[in-house]
Amino acid sequence: MKKVMIGIMILSLFTAVIFGLEYKGIEYEQWKEVLEKGSAAEKTLALEAIGNIGVPDSEELLLAYLDHNNHELRMMAVWALGQIQSSRAADKICWMLGEENDPRIDGALVNIGMPAVEKLILKLKLAAIMNNFNEGTRIARILIDIQSPEGMVEVASYLSKLLSIPENREEAKEMLSHIGDRAIEPLQISLQTTYDKQLKLDILKTLLLIGSERSLQTFYKFVSDTDPSIRALVANALGKIKSTDNTDFLISMLRDSDINVRTQALVSLGELQDSKAVVYILTSLKDENPMIRAMAAYALGEIKDVRAVYPLINLLDDRTVLRATNPASGQTQEQMVLDFAARALIKINDPRGIQELEERGIKVVSE
Repeated sequence: MKKVMIGIMILSLFTAVIFGLEYKGIEYEQWKEVLEKGSAAEKTLALEAIGNIGVPDSEELLLAYLDHNNHELRMMAVWALGQIQSSRAADKICWMLGEENDPRIDGALVNIGMPAVEKLILKLKLAAIMNNFNEGTRIARILIDIQSPEGMVEVASYLSKLLSIPENREEAKEMLSHIGDRAIEPLQISLQTTYDKQLKLDILKTLLLIGSERSLQTFYKFVSDTDPSIRALVANALGKIKSTDNTDFLISMLRDSDINVRTQALVSLGELQDSKAVVYILTSLKDENPMIRAMAAYALGEIKDVRAVYPLINLLDDRTVLRATNPASGQTQEQMVLDFAARALIKINDPRGIQELEERGIKVVSE
């Protein structure tokens, strides 16, 4: 009985193997014959069949068709090599990018995965240098789907450049929305291993645009970074990616030596609207820098805490003029610090502040 059972198991295994080497009722060896002797249409079908069957020794057969002069046969071979995840095909298929615009190339490279990453990164760098953003975006999407940490870093750098170009900005944002949380871990890993400041900035900007709370711990680690541009970016992120834990970090940044960091920390505290920060923001109303005084008033107006009313009334005597260029019009706009104080009092809407504005006859300059 035992021998009979073993015999049945062997027969079942043999049947499974034979069945696995068929596609649409035709066996693998027969498909090889079709590939050798058939018409172009029949060969195309044979390549599809071989890709679906996935026999390891079919790789050599398929590789030969990557140089075929018939476009459809060439692309079907690309697809089939992707199906069997041929690492040997990665290099050649990567170099088809830019020459061929067939989605089967993209799909094959995603299926091949890690063996294709090195060449894809090279192609992405070339596309960025040559300002070929259509091809660069295509390659970036492939790298995103492969989910390689090294590839994600290059995508972050590429997207940073893309975001700086107005006509490509929306596309870059759309890509980031598709990346989402999948990119966070690879980017965090890369952030820990690089000493390149610009690359750090690119990665942090990408994490900010993704906007997930999962990245907050990463931003906290850079609150005291030696580079003020990184600290300012962190201050911005802590206002955009909202969490009550952010308040204490931003309060500590109000003592930063860099004015841009302090300014951004005040703006972010206003965005968080946490009344816990009010007593610390009030001290900034007396800062020697008028921009800091103005942004402190802005933040207090966003929080709308009545403790700020009398300090803001005192700021109504501050006629220091601030000048800024409107990026949309290119025109220089002027506002006084008192304008920020007045707007804050209007937002708080406490009778004492409103009465003071009316008595002074202060006309608020619109934001």
